[in-house]
Amino acid sequence: NSDIIKRAFRHAERDLEKNADIDSSFSGTTCVMVFQVGEKILCANVGDSRAIMVKENNKVNKIIPLSIDQKPDDPEESKRIIENGGKISQFEEDGEKSGPFRVWKKGEAYPGIAMSRSIGDLIASTLGVIPVPKFIEEKIDNDTKFIVVASDGVWEFLDNQKVTDIVMPFYKKNDPDGACKALIKESTEWWNQEDVVVDDITVIVVFFI
Repeated sequence: NSDIIKRAFRHAERDLEKNADIDSSFSGTTCVMVFQVGEKILCANVGDSRAIMVKENNKVNKIIPLSIDQKPDDPEESKRIIENGGKISQFEEDGEKSGPFRVWKKGEAYPGIAMSRSIGDLIASTLGVIPVPKFIEEKIDNDTKFIVVASDGVWEFLDNQKVTDIVMPFYKKNDPDGACKALIKESTEWWNQEDVVVDDITVIVVFFI
């Protein structure tokens, strides 16, 4: 039931707010959850982690997004943020803009969050960044091969097609553990090449055999 899941996400944020040992003023998390209910898959997503389903028919792959990255510059998301006193722009230094669009408090240089929904990030939550998930439902059929659920550290440099190309050979030999390790290895190499830090890299791969 989507209402129960929405309440669970809100409760998670309230628990963070009440926990004196965790300062979630400028810290929070994405969350992408995938449930199998009979012959259907239900995905609940907050933030920019991502899930995809891959089907194959006559050796042709079809990639089905189970979630959509929630970014501040999305028209639906930006409307809510602006109405709550937020400003949406890229990081700017010496007149030069760079990076993704972020949420800022008007006239201030914070919080600078690059998502329009999250759990935690309590300062951003006053500006319309909400912990309410969005849902996508998809049917499982004989063409369904696998699902990949991964944190944003994977999708930063690997698009849906690249992830599918990496996982498919491991699907053919029924090695989901190998698929996870290959995605983690490829993602880490890209981060080390492109940045001085490595973002969270978490991967779950589910095969339908």
